[in-house]
Amino acid sequence: MLSISTFVLAMITLYIMAIIGFTARKLRVVSEHANHVITQLMLNITLPALLLFSLQHTFSVEVLIDFFCIVIFAFFFLAVSV
Repeated sequence: MLSISTFVLAMITLYIMAIIGFTARKLRVVSEHANHVITQLMLNITLPALLLFSLQHTFSVEVLIDFFCIVIFAFFFLAVSV
């Protein structure tokens, strides 16, 4: 039950952020140029920071098995899509 509530809380936060961004753009608080700057900020700073933050887990055999499963699924979907 905890994981469902965590997921819902994360989704609510994302929707609130999207609504704020949409409203700011419609009210012209954010300019056309700001859209490009915000996108570059997200891709070049916050995404790598999120990746580094997500690596702060204890290593175990289960994590290694999950990693290999994800890699296998990624190659499978890549092969199917080509």
